[in-house]
Parts: sequence; C-alpha cells; structure tokens
Amino acid sequence: MSHPDEYSREQTCFEAGDAVTVVKDSEGLGWTDLYAVVAEERPHVAVRRAVPALWFAAALREWSLHRLIGDLEYRGSGPAGRVTVTPPGDSVLDVIGAPTLVLHVFLREDVLFEVASQLFAGPPPEPASLGGFALDDPGLLQLLRAVKHGLYESVQGAGLKMGYLSRALAAHVLQRSPQAPALKPHRRQWKGHGLSSRQLRLVLECIEDNLGHNITINALSALAGLSRVQFIRRFKVSTRMTPHQYVIETRVRRARQLLVEGLLPLADIAAICGFSSQTHFSSTFKRLVGTSPATYRRMIG
Repeated sequence: MSHPDEYSREQTCFEAGDAVTVVKDSEGLGWTDLYAVVAEERPHVAVRRAVPALWFAAALREWSLHRLIGDLEYRGSGPAGRVTVTPPGDSVLDVIGAPTLVLHVFLREDVLFEVASQLFAGPPPEPASLGGFALDDPGLLQLLRAVKHGLYESVQGAGLKMGYLSRALAAHVLQRSPQAPALKPHRRQWKGHGLSSRQLRLVLECIEDNLGHNITINALSALAGLSRVQFIRRFKVSTRMTPHQYVIETRVRRARQLLVEGLLPLADIAAICGFSSQTHFSSTFKRLVGTSPATYRRMIG
C-alpha cells in the first residue's frame, strides 16, 4: 500500500508505453521526496510536460538522444554513465535514437528550496542554471546509483536513506550551478518569524504521539497550515534545529526513558521510537549520547 505522502509516478512526466518498459520503480515504496524508475527504452519520440521537479536521466547503457528544450537543441550519443538534468518547469521533446537502459529520478522542487535555504547566504540559483546535457559528473552519478540500489532494498530502510540522498542530490546540483551564491557562514543567524504557539504545540504533540511511525515534513507542514519551505524555516526559528534533527533527538530522548525503565529489549525500543532497525537505533544513539544503548543501560542499571 502506498504512503499517503508518496511522490508517485503520475506526479512526474515519466510515461511507460509500447517503447518504454518499467524494470523497477519506487511506486509503492513510500518515498516522499523523489520518484525513481529504471526503464528499458526503445527508439521513440517523447513529449515531456513541465513538472515542479528536478529531473535526472542517467544512461545505464549506450545512448543516443536528440533534445529540444525551449530555444535550445542538443544532440549526443555515447557510453553509459552520462547524466542529463532538466530543471523544474521546463517542457522537453526527446528523440531517443537507440535502445538503452535509463535511470530516471525526479526530485521535488521544494526539496531544492529547502536545501538552498540552508546552504546559501543569498538568493538561490535560478532553476534554469541547474540543467545540463550528457554531464560527465562522477559524484552525481554515484548519488544516482545509490538511489537505484535503494529500489532493491527493504522499504523502511530505503525510505530513510532516500530522505538523506534526496538532499545530497539537491546540494550537489545547487553547488555546481554557475549561479551558486556564497555559502552561509558556519554560525547561522536565526531570523524571521517562528511558528505561533498553537502551531508549535500541535507539531510537537504530533511528533511525540507518532514516534513509532514515519513522520514526514509534508504532514507536519500541513498540520501547521504552511507550505513545506515556510514550515521548515519557521520551525528552525522556533526550535533552533531542523524538523529532522528535532525528530531524531526526540526519538533518542524517548529511547533513554525506556532504557531507564529497563523492561524492553533493544529491538522493541528501536521500533517504538521509530528507528528503521536496531542497528540504526544503536548508531544514532551512540552519535548523540556518546555510548551505545546497551552500554547506557548497563551504566544506569
């Protein structure tokens, strides 16, 4: 069953058909920030509608492509490993000239805005500056291959990793843009309006009550009645941390309480607190507390 906030195929410009066969995709995996699909593509013409997403197409085999995007025209062919990036809001006409295997990844536009607000001191790059044709970018290709591997992993574990990978993809593309402004100084200035007391109470109560479940930015921002980007900015002003950081710290705090009580196995505590596995619980707990859950339990026992 799909997650209610899943980024689905129908929200992208990817279409399967007689000339395009889906090998594997993220439909039904609950990924909320990106949609990914590996597809066998035979020669055909495709008209791609504009979508609010950054679209990566990584060739996994030899390829041949003729592309029209606005007033620009591109032609190329070559070996596997090249990546074409289409900015949000651009419609495209593609002529695929030879049979190939392609990984398509669609990254939500609001993830770009979220990462840009954390990276840069000035206005973010214009979306048009993020595009590129047949890029030879080993770092970008490695990130996309990690997304591909996630298609074949466990749903819960892969979903957690995709949250990090989506932001790594956004940061990589934003920083390679020729329009990238200066990075923010290490010490951040927490300016602007925070959440109202009512909004903050509703959000924090929701987090506390749902630690054992997948807590998404989309759900929290909807609860606060704000857009995703507005919510993240105001939450940081109110709490001095990102929503993700707050959720992780709350999970660890709850885990410490359960460890003090000493009644439950570590695997049960991991599940109750919303960690994807006991291994994930142990590594996160040690990073924040400085010792493993088992050692912490012995110290307080």
